Amino acid sequence: MKLLIVDDNKMLVEIYTTGLMERGFEVIHSVSGFDCLNTLKTEVPDVVLMDIMMPGMDGWETLMQIRSNPETKSIPVLMLTAKALTIEDINSYGEYIDGFLIKPFTLNALSERINNFYKIRQEYLSAVSKAHEMSGDSDKVDQWAENGRQFYTLKNLVGVFEEEYGDILKEGAVYTGMPDILDQIMEKCLTRSKIFYSLTDELGLSDLLTDELKDACVCMRRN
Repeated sequence: MKLLIVDDNKMLVEIYTTGLMERGFEVIHSVSGFDCLNTLKTEVPDVVLMDIMMPGMDGWETLMQIRSNPETKSIPVLMLTAKALTIEDINSYGEYIDGFLIKPFTLNALSERINNFYKIRQEYLSAVSKAHEMSGDSDKVDQWAENGRQFYTLKNLVGVFEEEYGDILKEGAVYTGMPDILDQIMEKCLTRSKIFYSLTDELGLSDLLTDELKDACVCMRRN
């Protein structure tokens, strides 16, 4: 699997590169958003690991440039940051990211997260391909696929927030803004799950859902 690491911290890039290569990944790297966009003109990574806080063109702006280019818009991007997401981040970029990892993390944890993400993505792409074969309504299948992708991403964001900030959320530390952010993510997740589940039923695609996604849909429908 080929990874593109985008981070202006050269020391971290060296650590990530060495550690991930030892774990079987092919790794290329860029030290800025501009460098990343140039790299993507000649390289097609399986996953991009994008730092958010970078000078010049930050990770969010780089992400939007990737999504606006037909040649690169489908490349999965996992955002990396030591800074918590804000409500503004969720509203502006939540539908465009594929995942979110909070620094610091161990290389083993990073490797596991990438492998799990890639496995799920391959299952998703296979399901989308089969859905197009099963249904004659290509536009609705595309809507189903995009809502499913966003639903799964938002569901995982909920998990990240609960895992990283569980103590803060339990204590109700409102000054951090965490409860408000989690509520907004949950609301967006619920909206996407309803659309996704409705299209799944309408198109007769329930057999294509993984057990994990079925469980998530059922859970969200109860909320």
